[in-house]
Amino acid sequence: MDLESGLPVHTWTPVVTRRRVLAGRDLDQADWTYAYDSPGPQETTVTYPDGRTSTYRYGGIVGQADRPALSPEWGLVERTLRAGSSVLEREELEYQELPVGDPGEVTAIGHAGVLKKRTLERGGITFTTEHSYASSDY
Repeated sequence: MDLESGLPVHTWTPVVTRRRVLAGRDLDQADWTYAYDSPGPQETTVTYPDGRTSTYRYGGIVGQADRPALSPEWGLVERTLRAGSSVLEREELEYQELPVGDPGEVTAIGHAGVLKKRTLERGGITFTTEHSYASSDY
């Protein structure tokens, strides 16, 4: 409790997964490990039981790229799947900022990041999906 205001003080402690194990009768044990970039969640690497790794990179998707970690303005911006030093698959995501508002209001009360472009490279082939949104009447 805050002594000056008399209000409760809430602290937030993130809980993260470091390891996942699958095992059971008639199953060989399979382990996944998770590693996180510190001090924030800018990058997460998952190591699969077969040794492949996926790296997930997060960043600001609305407004400035340096938004606070774990805020609603953050999202996945890149994912890479590797086997050893070989890149098997790479995905990049780009976002567009759109105003968000109350239907009864004329002006926006905030902004949201919506997917603008997804680029996926796999096996020497690049796939691209682009999304467009109306500039009004959201």
